[in-house]
Amino acid sequence: MSNNTAKATAEFIMNEFIMIHGAAERFITDSGVHFKKTLMKTITTMMNSTHAFSASYHPQTNGQMERFNATFCTQLEKYYDENEDDWDDYLQSVVYAYNTGIHATTGFVPYELAFGRRQKSSFDSSSNNFTLTQPDTFFKHLQKTRRTILKQAQENIRHQQQLTKL
Repeated sequence: MSNNTAKATAEFIMNEFIMIHGAAERFITDSGVHFKKTLMKTITTMMNSTHAFSASYHPQTNGQMERFNATFCTQLEKYYDENEDDWDDYLQSVVYAYNTGIHATTGFVPYELAFGRRQKSSFDSSSNNFTLTQPDTFFKHLQKTRRTILKQAQENIRHQQQLTKL
């Protein structure tokens, strides 16, 4: 985003999230001024969503996002040229790498968890051909696959949480 005004934030949420993935049941954001404007309330009302704010100065409230930010910034720093203001040239590449890499906690690729299948990559030599025998076969297959990987990811998360407690 070019700035974090309420208008730019609302446009980003509509164009880059809702128009692609659909409306969320719940938005969790920090308490930034741009998230507290009437425009955001209008969007969440229109989408029949709720909007929750993480507690100020308490990063554990939104721990997943905080962990993502730490990982993301570390990866972005590897590409950033200190002499130039070019960090934004690498944003999409870093997001792609994050979304297509296997995560230790879940044991899955985030893209696969979100969409129920691996993302096709020009770098991937393996083939994931699937032949449709009936019109709704693909969707049934996708639903079954997604349920299976989400269940396994939840088990992996619980296992990692137990290891963290030790």
